[in-house]
Amino acid sequence: MDNEADERDELLFLSHNLLTQIRNRFFLSYLTKVYRVLVPGSPSYLSSMLKLRWESMGRLLRVGLAGLETKIPKHVEDTDILISPFWKRGRYLLDYHCPVDVELRWLGMDGLAILSRLLMPRAIQQAVVVLAANHRMLKYASRQGRIRRGYVIPDFPLSKSKLNISSESARKKLGIAEDTPMAVFVGAGRLREIYGIELLIKSWLVVSRRIPRSQLFIVGNTEGIGLDQETVERLGDRGLHLIGRVPHKEVFYWIAASDVCLSQRTPGFPSEFYDRYDSLKISEYALYQKPIVVAGYSDCPDYLSAKRTVKSYSEAIVAAFKGGAPVPIPHTWEENIPVLKEAYSYLF
Repeated sequence: MDNEADERDELLFLSHNLLTQIRNRFFLSYLTKVYRVLVPGSPSYLSSMLKLRWESMGRLLRVGLAGLETKIPKHVEDTDILISPFWKRGRYLLDYHCPVDVELRWLGMDGLAILSRLLMPRAIQQAVVVLAANHRMLKYASRQGRIRRGYVIPDFPLSKSKLNISSESARKKLGIAEDTPMAVFVGAGRLREIYGIELLIKSWLVVSRRIPRSQLFIVGNTEGIGLDQETVERLGDRGLHLIGRVPHKEVFYWIAASDVCLSQRTPGFPSEFYDRYDSLKISEYALYQKPIVVAGYSDCPDYLSAKRTVKSYSEAIVAAFKGGAPVPIPHTWEENIPVLKEAYSYLF
């Protein structure tokens, strides 16, 4: 490490989701340019290197032990609340990007939800700064504990995510005819539990009858959604295609090629905390200024919002194909940098 890096303030970045949480990668894209960022890896600290390799509980314990260091200011996230006794001392910034107790209750993990609810107030009150992905989450955090300083840091994509490619070129690359009415849904994990895959499929079967030749492409991890091969083939005949996982860069070809982009939450999942600003997926759609239809998110002027029913969602999708959805305003992560500078300055 060069002398300049040695002279920078040290920041201990604690997260057991370091490799899978894209929000953390965006934080590090900024922080490693300003601070000497220390990330738990091997028994010693590894500067600016993402080397957590254990399974979830092992990673959680490792991160907790690293948090015992009280001299170095820390960045911690609320999803690691179970190890908050390890890092409750010292100066830290808390990234409250998820209402942990609410999601745990919805997923049926009542015991962990209660424990989270007990631990969170002290974690919030002792934080020098609290960040949140949107104003709703920041307000919910403030109801759990007194916030000294709070900032909203939306989950916007990096500016380099915008590929310089036309819809026509993207379709040619993907082998999709230019005159095909095309929708896309980009998914991650827990498609049944949280991301409304059943609502999407049922709604699309209605859309495909109303929009001739329309095609829906579901991009992402579709393992575990419970569809046998016969059902997948039958859905394909109705214009619904499971693409599966693709490299992250390739996701943007699908978005660029689409006429309409979709996102939904499973019926019953608490929707009042979520909007465009906490959803990287929706902001990636907006980066390409594609019409967006959602179900199960709070209202926002950047998308057409539907209820979580087949009738409401399918009607909204049809309306978007016919030009009834707003054109979203694109935003990028770099817009957060002035706020990040101010927020992290209070740690030192």
